[in-house]
Amino acid sequence: MAFGTKRLETAINRLEEQISTLTQAVGALGAAMGQGGHHPVAVGAAPGREEHGDLLDRAAGISYATIVCHRDTWSFLVEQAARTEHFRLPAGVEEDGDGLIEADVSARTLLAAIDALRRAGHDARASDITRALARRVHHRIGDALKELEPPAGGHPAVAHIVIDDRPPRAALPPAAGAPAPRGPAAP
Repeated sequence: MAFGTKRLETAINRLEEQISTLTQAVGALGAAMGQGGHHPVAVGAAPGREEHGDLLDRAAGISYATIVCHRDTWSFLVEQAARTEHFRLPAGVEEDGDGLIEADVSARTLLAAIDALRRAGHDARASDITRALARRVHHRIGDALKELEPPAGGHPAVAHIVIDDRPPRAALPPAAGAPAPRGPAAP
């Protein structure tokens, strides 16, 4: 009987190792697809539940928002929010000659973005760059929604969210060799 018990123990140990390996592989695959069955490990202090809830309430109360940002920032926002059940890619996304896009997003899509960016901004498995970008974009959306005034006269206000920290063009010094601007300085 001792020989049979030893074989059984060896077989059980092998199966446990295989199950552990498969569990890790499935977890890594799920994380890579953004569909892990577990919550991400938090890094840093995420906005409190109440603050996050207030931001979601503000976003839920608008019909749509206009987002203006660089096309790479837009791509990042879409990549993060597309993993959620409520994200819908807006039909009309326009790009100007400087690489900036303008997109009108529904409240539902904005809610998905806010939630996804909050999670990505504090996910220890994400790179430092992903976390920093997610926090910055989330912060800019929050700032714009906090500035939004309640609707006057029954017409809901449109949130205008600009995700670009560059100074306005008028404040930039001219490039070397470029002609000086003519006319009065911009206000």
